[in-house]
Amino acid sequence: MSFKIKKRLGFFVAICFFWALAFGRAGAEEPVVSIEPIIVSASRTESDLLTVPMSVSVVDKIRIEEHFTGANTAEKLLEVPGVSLYTQGRFKPGNNSMVNIRGQNPWRVLYLIDGIRQSSPFKEDTNKGLLNVDPLDIERIEVIKGPASSLYGSDAIGGVINVITKKGGEGKPVGGRVGLTYDGSNQGFQPSMAIYGDTEKFNYRLSGSYQSAGNRRSAKAGRLDHSSFKTESFLGQFGIKFDNGTLDFKFTHYDSDVQEPPFNFENKKFKYYKKNSPPITELSVFPKNQRDSFQSKLTVNTLSNYLEEFSILVYYQEIDTVQQGNYQNVVNHYNGEFRSMLEDIVNTYGATIQTNWSFGSHKVILGFEYLYDDLHSHTVSPTSNYFIDADQTTKAVYIQDSWNIYGPLTLIGGLRQTWIELGLNRFTLIPDRETKLKFDNLVGNLGLTFAVTDNFVLRGQYSQGFRTPDLASKLTGTSYIVPRTDLGPEESENYEIGARYYDGDLFADVTFFHDKVENYISANYLYSAQGHWFWDYVNTSEYESYGLELAVSYRIGDTGFTPYGNITSLHTKFKEKVTQTETKNNGTPRAWGAIGLKWEKDFGDSGRFFSDAALRISGGSKLSSSRLGVWHVKEAGRTLDLTLGFQYGQESQVKAMLSVKNIFDKEFEASYFYYPGRHVLLTVLYSF
Repeated sequence: MSFKIKKRLGFFVAICFFWALAFGRAGAEEPVVSIEPIIVSASRTESDLLTVPMSVSVVDKIRIEEHFTGANTAEKLLEVPGVSLYTQGRFKPGNNSMVNIRGQNPWRVLYLIDGIRQSSPFKEDTNKGLLNVDPLDIERIEVIKGPASSLYGSDAIGGVINVITKKGGEGKPVGGRVGLTYDGSNQGFQPSMAIYGDTEKFNYRLSGSYQSAGNRRSAKAGRLDHSSFKTESFLGQFGIKFDNGTLDFKFTHYDSDVQEPPFNFENKKFKYYKKNSPPITELSVFPKNQRDSFQSKLTVNTLSNYLEEFSILVYYQEIDTVQQGNYQNVVNHYNGEFRSMLEDIVNTYGATIQTNWSFGSHKVILGFEYLYDDLHSHTVSPTSNYFIDADQTTKAVYIQDSWNIYGPLTLIGGLRQTWIELGLNRFTLIPDRETKLKFDNLVGNLGLTFAVTDNFVLRGQYSQGFRTPDLASKLTGTSYIVPRTDLGPEESENYEIGARYYDGDLFADVTFFHDKVENYISANYLYSAQGHWFWDYVNTSEYESYGLELAVSYRIGDTGFTPYGNITSLHTKFKEKVTQTETKNNGTPRAWGAIGLKWEKDFGDSGRFFSDAALRISGGSKLSSSRLGVWHVKEAGRTLDLTLGFQYGQESQVKAMLSVKNIFDKEFEASYFYYPGRHVLLTVLYSF
């Protein structure tokens, strides 16, 4: 189904122009100049956040290092409006967390690390630990909320998480850092170190960390057996600087060994649980989740009066994931115990060429992307042992024009054409089966910003997104899923208006949004046989959400105090056309947020104290489906975190931070993220 682009874009443009004219030509005589600009690259070029029409939130390195101690990168996003976390391990706390945006689950969010895709085009099950990056290696995290496929392609139907890692040093030829973090929630230690430097001709960075964690502590159940994990990471970067550009090389490695604790339906409100049946237990283990990536990027500036920048990024990435399952007393399946194993190796080769042009009042971005993904998969269970070889080739061209119509009014529009070819090369369950499928898609976006003053900008945007179905749903199926070759892509559109204000002390960002997904892919029950349910996937459902996102902070003069807060109000509706049912219960709370107070105080020229107290609140939620009814209920909750820290020294700095998490020691669930019980985090860093 194609969108009615002309009608909807025309309506949106008319509304935006009316909105702009209602404010007159206020501020037209001066360009937007913000104090200490917040720089983002969400629009595929570095820009002041005030000038970006889309809904974007930024978590910078200071926020990461000082106010969110700990090794879980996903937890750094807890204070981003519109974002909730999803923890692997079903109903029990796990150690790999992913992200929901505006109620869209993690498989409808695109994950990037330094511009390299982490989302798998083949199976949702391979999306494990997509944000596995050492937080101390992160420069900033940018979160785009709402469809962003016109810039980033498939999977960006709900939004984009872009993790940008550090490079170079702190303006000196040789520097370094050593650190140690203790996490009381799992009695884990994480040592880390880095060496870096920056000169007129080059920069470099070498860093590494290792984490060994025991069983995770729950507020009610105590230590959860089989919830331990180990991780290791390494980053190497070298950059060459010349008169009008840079050439950067980067290598990253991440490896984890994770267990997920068993779950038991006996303790849940599960409609089909039989009281006389033995409890359902499962233990999932990820003994290998390894990512290695190599990338090189050339950037050249000011090539002519019109061509402002040329860049080319080439990269290779391998993700190797092994998942093991240990099942006992499974109702309607097997008596006793059985094991399963799944290994997926995905090799990705990619390149992006982008040019930035300037034609008077027009700033134009023109780019081309190429992506080749190669999958080798092996599955072993009591009933099957098979191999899958598949590949996917993606080509895309995109263009974006930022047109300064007059003074404070700027119109931003973009288009992206994508061509995808999915190939099933080997499937040993069905010998000699080879299948090629092709797909192409055109999406667009149109945004408007209006600078009321130098520091106050109104914005609006219409954007489209799409997501192609994965290999299992479309071609191979599973033991209980029947594939459908006619399964098409999901398509979404988003309308939002908002405002941003930033003057160095006060920051405020508010967004009203409405998202709708058509051709939503959902499971369709076919029949049952020998105690098993059999399904396929269909494009007959719709998902709709609307709501409010608000973030505000204010630095109170010279007092050192900065109160801040954020709130998300979200209403969702999911309609299953096959069963003619509708539900508003998708497991995401109707409202959640946080309020906090930061404080910092300098003493002398070389010392500083800082603190952060954050109260997190989450409303209750329900999860329901047409077949199971309401089968998971979460109560409203709240928790309080407190961080204290100090920094001493100029050339050689010592930084220490102590955090007490979940002070109330309550079972706190924010969407599908399960907070551990009360615990202490301690981080000590020494920089030279």
